[in-house]
Amino acid sequence: MPEDAVTVERILGIRGYYLSELKIVDYFGLTDKTVARNPVLYSNEERRMAHDRVPPYGYLDQRGVNMRIRPPARNEDVALERAKYALQLGEELWMPFDAIDHQWVQDSFGGPGLASDHDGASGIDVMNDLVGDRDPEIRSRFYDVHIFDDSVVYAKSSCIWDDVDHYVYLHLVPADGSYLSHEGRLYGFDQLGFDFWERDVADPGACVARVDLPGYEIASIKIGHVTENATVLWEGSYSVYTAGAVEALREMQFWGDEPEVQSSFDVFVEGNRLIYHKLSCSAEDVGARFFLHVVPSDIDDLPADRRQFGFDNLSFNLWQNGGRVGDGCVARIDLPEYEIASVRTGQFMSEESIWEGSFEIDDASDSVR
Repeated sequence: MPEDAVTVERILGIRGYYLSELKIVDYFGLTDKTVARNPVLYSNEERRMAHDRVPPYGYLDQRGVNMRIRPPARNEDVALERAKYALQLGEELWMPFDAIDHQWVQDSFGGPGLASDHDGASGIDVMNDLVGDRDPEIRSRFYDVHIFDDSVVYAKSSCIWDDVDHYVYLHLVPADGSYLSHEGRLYGFDQLGFDFWERDVADPGACVARVDLPGYEIASIKIGHVTENATVLWEGSYSVYTAGAVEALREMQFWGDEPEVQSSFDVFVEGNRLIYHKLSCSAEDVGARFFLHVVPSDIDDLPADRRQFGFDNLSFNLWQNGGRVGDGCVARIDLPEYEIASVRTGQFMSEESIWEGSFEIDDASDSVR
């Protein structure tokens, strides 16, 4: 191994034994005093023994980390499926590894035993090709994020090891929740996270990753980097103005009125419809189902199958009647034509109520009490 080769490992044993000449930084700090003294942001009840401290940002670059070794392979093809580079160590023994400095790899390992799928393009070239000089939708001290109709591109110039050695999460909230995966419906968003090494290119000039988006209309995107102990290094979000939400917002001509329900969502009565509004929406706000129980003045106005319950059930999902607008959410729903005595509404998830409220209608004046 080259004298300046340095890697970082979560589990030191096997590689530390077989590659004894390789310098290894202990990611969780059991053998590293800097990592061992890096503060933990969790309470004692949430901590995991020997696995809750991680390197501070910039430390891996400071230690000179320049390669990440992957599990060994028996042939070149399998090795290059696991990493950008592969070094043949013996018959049917290949060492796959990733690195961000292609020139260092060539200078240190170049020869007949080195295999690579690097196409020669620099990070700057790839970044310029994908995003040019357009302004990003999200800026952070780590990455600029460019959002296109069919993809998301992460880009950063002057890339260091600490920029690529963490998991990237990507949460997508669709305008129509019926497109969510089964798991996504539990949380209100789809998860398209990835390991940076799975994507495009990284070198000292720039780190660039491109992720294809699903075909459905997207209401909002939340992205960021997270460490092994779930510490969020950075995150950002971007909202898309969906057609249904904008149409609902246009009808909100009553900003000075008091809502009939003040809770997680404010609920207004506008003519013969209800409008739900919240200034700042979370994934739970978008994913949780709304219940709407309407009690008529005359029970006979109910459909026959609802009379035993005494109310109409008009439950709905946000995306069916509205969506996100900026950071907020808005939805509208038409009320039945019959005379209404009272309304009860709220949100629930997994049969548990998140919030609820109710109000009555004054029969004499048709005003809300």
